[in-house]
Amino acid sequence: MKHFIIVLLGIVLSTPTFAQPNKVVTAKLKYEDGKLIDAINIIDQAILHDKSKNNAGAWELRGDIYGALATSNNEQTDITTEAIYTAIAESYVRVDQIKEGNDISKMQRSCRLYGNMALNVGVGKFNVKDYSSARSLFLSAISLGEINNFTDSLAIYNVALASERLEDYSTAANYYSKCLKIGYRPETMYSFLAYAYKQLGDETSYEKTLREGVEKHPNNSNLITSILNVKLSSGDFEGALNDLNKLIELDPENPILHFSHGSILDNLKMSDDAIVSYKKAIALDPNYFDPQYNLGALYFNRGVELNNAANEIQDAASYEEKMNEVNLIFLEAQKQLEKAHEVKPEDRNTLSSLKQCYARMNDAEGYERVSDKLRSLGH
Repeated sequence: MKHFIIVLLGIVLSTPTFAQPNKVVTAKLKYEDGKLIDAINIIDQAILHDKSKNNAGAWELRGDIYGALATSNNEQTDITTEAIYTAIAESYVRVDQIKEGNDISKMQRSCRLYGNMALNVGVGKFNVKDYSSARSLFLSAISLGEINNFTDSLAIYNVALASERLEDYSTAANYYSKCLKIGYRPETMYSFLAYAYKQLGDETSYEKTLREGVEKHPNNSNLITSILNVKLSSGDFEGALNDLNKLIELDPENPILHFSHGSILDNLKMSDDAIVSYKKAIALDPNYFDPQYNLGALYFNRGVELNNAANEIQDAASYEEKMNEVNLIFLEAQKQLEKAHEVKPEDRNTLSSLKQCYARMNDAEGYERVSDKLRSLGH
C-alpha cells in the first residue's frame, strides 16, 4: 500500500512538467476552433511556465490569438482594445528576442497588419479625446514596426501629441526629440519640443531648443516669434528688434508684427520710428486697437515731456512758441485716443487718457462726456 501511494504521488508531482507545453497545444486547438477567449485564457497561463516563457512558438501563437481577437467582430470580451494590441506587440517582440532560428517572415507580415491597425484605432481614440488609450495603441504600433526594422514616424509623433494632451510633458519631450532625430517635420518639432520644455519649467532646454531651431530654420516665423518673446522677456530689445525685422520681411502685411516693431522701438526711446511702425499697423488694420492706443499714448507722453521742457523756459516769447508745439502734440494725442476709443469704447485706460487730454485742451464738454462714461463703468 505504501509503495502504491509513493507511485501515485510521483505521478501527481510529475504531471505539471508536461502540463504547460500541453496547454500551448490546447490553446492552439482552441484558437483553430475559433474559441478565442478560451485560447487566450490558456495561452496566458502557458507563457508563465518555465518550459514556455522562452519558447518562440508559444509567444507567436499568443500574438496570433490576440491578433485574431483584434480582427474579430463576433467575439464578446472585456479585454480593452489597447490591451489586445499591447498583448500582440509584446508577444511578437518576445519572439523577435528569442528567435531560436525560427523563420519569422510570417510574423513580420502580421506585424505590418496589426501595426497599421493599432495606429488607425489609436487615431480614432485620439479623436474622441481618449488620449491614454490612444497613446497605448501608438506605442504598440511603434513596437510592431520595429520588428520589421520600420520606424513609424507618425506613431512616434502621435505618442508625443497624446502625451502632451495628457500633460505628461516629460514623455512628450522625449518623443518630440525622437521625431527630430529621425527628421520628421523638424521645423514643427522644434516648436513643439520647446513648448514641452517650457511646460516642464526647463527654461535652459527651452531656449536652447529654440535657438537651435532658428539656426537650422532661419525663416520659420513660429520659431523666430518664440525666440523673440524670450529676448523681450529678458529685456534684450535690440536682439528682439533684429528678429522682428526678419519676421516682417517674411510677412510684411501682418499688422501685429508692425505693432510689435513699434512697441520695441518705443521701449528703445526711438519714438519717431515707433510712430512710423504704429501707423503702418493701423493702415493695415484700422480696427486694431493696440497700435491706436499706443500711438495716442506716445503722443501724450511726448506732450508731457515738451510741457516740462517749456516750464523751464524763462523767455516769454520762446515759452509761448514751445507751448503752441505742446498743444499741437496734445491735440494729436487726443485725436488718436478718440480713434482708439471708437475701436474699444469700454477701455478705461483710453478714457482716462482722453480725460487728461480734454482737461489739457480746456474741452469741458469732452471732459464731462468721458467722466460720465468712466462713472458708468464704475471708475
